[in-house]
Amino acid sequence: MLYVGLKHTHLLFVCIYLAVFLYKLYILLTKDKAAVDSIRQKTKLVEMIVPTVFLVTGIWMAVISHNGQEGWLYFKLGLMVIAILCGVIAMKKYNKMMGILAFILFLLIYGISESKKMRKVLNFESEASERIEPIAKDYNKTKHGETLYKSNGVMNCINCHGEKGDAGLTGAANLITSKSLLLLSSNKANFLCQLMMAN
Repeated sequence: MLYVGLKHTHLLFVCIYLAVFLYKLYILLTKDKAAVDSIRQKTKLVEMIVPTVFLVTGIWMAVISHNGQEGWLYFKLGLMVIAILCGVIAMKKYNKMMGILAFILFLLIYGISESKKMRKVLNFESEASERIEPIAKDYNKTKHGETLYKSNGVMNCINCHGEKGDAGLTGAANLITSKSLLLLSSNKANFLCQLMMAN
């Protein structure tokens, strides 16, 4: 699974970068210029490689998962570039306020990522519950399920699960062999099973 590997690599390099940045920020806020210069010399390679890797893996994941079509991603990417530049300037100019600003921007970026994940989950659950329990008597679950599966809504199932449900992109479960269908209520499981058989 390419996406899962990219995600773990991305998160690892983000954590490495933040750990190094927080240590350097602590040195900037509590020590003298000589200590800042010393830590900058020791972490010069990290400053060049680590942000490049997490930016490239983040953009690559967005391309694979088709999130590049959403405006929030560009906003997050722009903030990340600004935060990195603020951090670099803070260390070069010994500017404590710029370092604190970079830290606040990193917190904001993390908040955007987490709120976006939560919003997707909540929107999908509300859409699914509305569509799985139809009111109309002539409602065709299979047809509607196929439309929902292939739609371009909040959660475009076909992008990750594939045409037949077994693509497994972006860490998505194989819907053909998944045992998670057993955990769903019988109504929802029947709906998903009918959808799989229709394809």
